[in-house]
Amino acid sequence: MTSILFSFAFLIFCSNDDGSGQNARIPIPCPEHHIKDSSDILKFDSAILYTGWYYVGDSLNGYKRQLDRSDETYYIDPKPIVTAKNFKRLEIYESGLPGKKYLGLGMRLDKKGTESWAHATDRSYKTHIKLAFILDNRLLYVAQAETEITGGVTALNRGIYTREELENFKTIIQSEK
Repeated sequence: MTSILFSFAFLIFCSNDDGSGQNARIPIPCPEHHIKDSSDILKFDSAILYTGWYYVGDSLNGYKRQLDRSDETYYIDPKPIVTAKNFKRLEIYESGLPGKKYLGLGMRLDKKGTESWAHATDRSYKTHIKLAFILDNRLLYVAQAETEITGGVTALNRGIYTREELENFKTIIQSEK
């Protein structure tokens, strides 16, 4: 009986319906509850996209995701470029111009990830294909490379996330390794 009440309370707490008939914005997951532990938080389709970088594709072959804290939607190619398993080191950093600072999450890649990332960023740069960062089945970032990146680093640097949110992201990524 206790487990039924807990399950019911969890479903109410995690509900995406705000009563308006439209889906409410899905909150960023806390490290204790993420996609590999819960199958009931899928938003657009039944495909699970695990943490990593992907190509933005077309509507015929991609999975639709809404960019976090935005009205923009994209179709994500289901085959990842690099995944959490390719991230060797994660680091929160501060960047920006004088008077305008923002936080980001830097990710250092292993050898295989470095090679895949170099190819992907070269392709993005030359063909204008965008790249998408998925965390726990949620689209957090879309960007186009301005050059090939061969140094084995990438970052989530939209400048809209707090240190606490980035710490949560870091914890989630580390749990998926």
